[in-house]
Amino acid sequence: MEIQGVGTTRGQDREIEESQSYLKQDVESSADEEGTGHGVEQLTRKAQQEVSKIADEARRQVTTQLANQKDQAAATLSGVGAAIREAGEDPQRLGQTPVAPLTAQAAEQMEKASAYLRRRDLTTLRLEIEQLARTRTPLFVFGALATGWLGARFLKSRMPADSGRSVTYSPTMLDSSPANVEIGS
Repeated sequence: MEIQGVGTTRGQDREIEESQSYLKQDVESSADEEGTGHGVEQLTRKAQQEVSKIADEARRQVTTQLANQKDQAAATLSGVGAAIREAGEDPQRLGQTPVAPLTAQAAEQMEKASAYLRRRDLTTLRLEIEQLARTRTPLFVFGALATGWLGARFLKSRMPADSGRSVTYSPTMLDSSPANVEIGS
């Protein structure tokens, strides 16, 4: 079973199978009972309990995964801050001081963002983001768009140069029929 990209472990799969067989036995035993209304109510209650258990486990897994990603983001921001700080030290040593204060400020902001992420738990972060979205909607939308654009640029820069598909036309091509077009990869 997979819930939004979060896989289950073998133990969880076994637990789900056991709960399914348990529910199947309940269906069979409730069919044998003389009052089908009571059996259906009991079966419904048990099914709701099993669904609740599965949902709680999925919620726990998603929360754990988000916490890990938050920690990774904080570590990445810290690393970027250190790299920016290091890059700013070279021009300062060479006497090119106009660039050095800007890089020092950028490094400091990255380190502050990293520390902010490390201090906050997921619930607090979610509430703060929701409040920002309500109170400063244009800023939130601009930030979301900028983040998406930067993420796309990052992913695009990480792709190998030859992985993009390109259309190559033969120089001896006389007509533009699709049979004469080669698709390169």
